[in-house]
Amino acid sequence: MAEHFLTNQKYLPIAARYEYCKGVSVLEAHRNFCKALGDNAMSYKDFDFWWFRFSKGNFDLDTQPPQTAEFTDIPHHIIENIIRKMDYAARCLFRKTSKKYRRAVDTIPFIIKELKFESLSQSTWLRINQLIIEFNRREEINHNDPNRILLCSRHYLKLAVRELIFIFRLRNVRVKKFSIYVNDGVIHENLDILKALAFKFRVETFKIGFEWDCYGEEDDPVDVQNEVMKVLPFLKPCALKSIEFYIYNKGLKLETDRIARTLQWKYARKLNVDGNVIVNTKSLKHFEKLTFLKDNLFTF
Repeated sequence: MAEHFLTNQKYLPIAARYEYCKGVSVLEAHRNFCKALGDNAMSYKDFDFWWFRFSKGNFDLDTQPPQTAEFTDIPHHIIENIIRKMDYAARCLFRKTSKKYRRAVDTIPFIIKELKFESLSQSTWLRINQLIIEFNRREEINHNDPNRILLCSRHYLKLAVRELIFIFRLRNVRVKKFSIYVNDGVIHENLDILKALAFKFRVETFKIGFEWDCYGEEDDPVDVQNEVMKVLPFLKPCALKSIEFYIYNKGLKLETDRIARTLQWKYARKLNVDGNVIVNTKSLKHFEKLTFLKDNLFTF
């Protein structure tokens, strides 16, 4: 009997109608159908097509299920439009599906309006537009925020920096504002791995803020300029338009002799400073706009 149905495909809808008339669910009906005629007799998608027609009172068998396109059959320009509407997390997941889609994702520009890296004593936060990725030392943390991803590890800072580097390596990324806030000395040497980048990162505004006094030992002062130089030289000079320094702790002081010699400084057009800064006035002449929020700028 099964061979009779399989040798003539037009009889398969008759068997599907028979299962429908039993009054069972579509899943059970398809299971019975496959048990009688074989797993490859009719796909669930086609069986569901007939089931839906029968449920609407249409028992006409003189038709065929429509040929639905697979995702891989979607035209390339439509795939590109879909990618453009994806957020950062969706792009990362999509580019892992195949080499074809990885190339597609990597060739379509992705604008990040705000990229914020904040280092705390027990956690590090990475904000990418509306998405927040929290890297935390503690594991007993629960949250219900759909725009927040929580990763727990005692190596939380290294994981956070790796994620930042991953973003840097996406050559099609354009960042409107890149902010780094260091509220503890934990960041220290971790950003040194930026030296491994073979190209400059496109950022329009670079903002960096400091809160702490020293690393570990109290007699080991912080070289704020050295921390800035771990990031600033790896930003694309022609793309960088604005630089902002915020030295929140009165015990910190930023010298700018090495910073002022970088192309990033020379090409920037805006400078915002809040905190103790030592700067040569000659290095400020090219800026179109200067903003100093406190009267603690030291010039020479």
